[in-house]
Amino acid sequence: METEEGSSRHQGGNASGADRISDLPDDLLHDILLRLPCMIAALTAILSRHVWAHIPELELRYFRPKLPGSCATSIDGALASCSAPTLRRLVIRADDHNLDQEGLTAAHAAPWLRFASQRVAGELMLWLPMRMHENQREEQDLELPVCAAARRITIRLRGNFKLRPLPPPADGGAFKALTFLQIEYGRMDGRELGDLVSSAQCPCLEELNLTTRLAAGDSSDVTICSGSLKRLDFHVNDTHRLVVIAPMLEKLCASKAAEAYIAAPKLVEIKHTSDMPRYELPEAGRHFHRLETRLIFPLMPEIMQRFNTIGELIVHPYVPFSGSCECLSDCWYFPWPESSRDKNFTLDSLEEIEIHGFWGKDQQLECVRQLLRCNSPLLKQLIFRLSPRGLRKYKDIIQEKIRCLVRPGTMLMARLESRKYSGILEELHFC
Repeated sequence: METEEGSSRHQGGNASGADRISDLPDDLLHDILLRLPCMIAALTAILSRHVWAHIPELELRYFRPKLPGSCATSIDGALASCSAPTLRRLVIRADDHNLDQEGLTAAHAAPWLRFASQRVAGELMLWLPMRMHENQREEQDLELPVCAAARRITIRLRGNFKLRPLPPPADGGAFKALTFLQIEYGRMDGRELGDLVSSAQCPCLEELNLTTRLAAGDSSDVTICSGSLKRLDFHVNDTHRLVVIAPMLEKLCASKAAEAYIAAPKLVEIKHTSDMPRYELPEAGRHFHRLETRLIFPLMPEIMQRFNTIGELIVHPYVPFSGSCECLSDCWYFPWPESSRDKNFTLDSLEEIEIHGFWGKDQQLECVRQLLRCNSPLLKQLIFRLSPRGLRKYKDIIQEKIRCLVRPGTMLMARLESRKYSGILEELHFC
């Protein structure tokens, strides 16, 4: 005969009617919650408030089909219920495609940043919905308060949000622990941006990634003075002049600035677009580990003469779209300047050349021919990065017209890539 206790188990509860999940130890419940892909879905009656409210990480993702009510209301409620004194990780992703209809404003997001400034002692990620032509809407200021204990911050703004850092405290070092900062979309004032990321406010900042734009009517110059910065990705639209003074900077990827002055004596790796001829590098060394560039041949001699040695050269052929698509093959190539044809450039530490976007055109073959004319005695590999279809189309051209140009001891290779799987499939060697 079944006991009353056994009967209650079959009914999904114990004799007292309490759920069995609540009987688990708090530490185990914390571990379960931390493994959930969408924390906000767990902020319901399935667990008592005192359990989840003390976990050290919160990941709040809003998906309209799963939760009733507005995005702002749901996130506000979750943060208000959180009683953990510090969080090692706070993620707020309100980037669902339907959220634009709710009119998510800067006023909604401001309390979330204030909460983060008081609680986060680790990583903060705030992703807001981004829509086409959103930057044409009325501008809204979003204040960024001091986050003294945050070590990593990633913020993706709405297109019409202008991020306004609040003044630092009197003792300085507003973001004392910050080592990584990424700001996407939205707008900023050039002077405020420079002040925010310089050593006075971010004394420990090592990696900075900026993909935003400067607000119209504000300062269009950005000055970054950092004694700790090691890597800078700067792609800020409407920048007139960029000045970087960073004695520890090793890696630079920059575009969008009309002109730039980079004082970085330890710089060894550059990735750039056609903007680089307008960039001054007065303190950069002439020995680089890696140079990645678009191949615009009238500018290549000038760029190459800036460096004595380059460990790895990655070339992206530049394709200017002037006119219709039918003119594409005619305007792909800018010939190597006549005044530079007889110059024998020395790249005596160059070991690898990797070429992207090869279509097998005669003009492109001439580009490769000019590169191979450089004095590069240590060149070990010439690599063509191709799709499987590209290999089938251009394999014979590479074999017949480029193999004969490669010096003995240099390996000619194809590196197959897949857009579908976002990676390298295999490497093939040409005999």
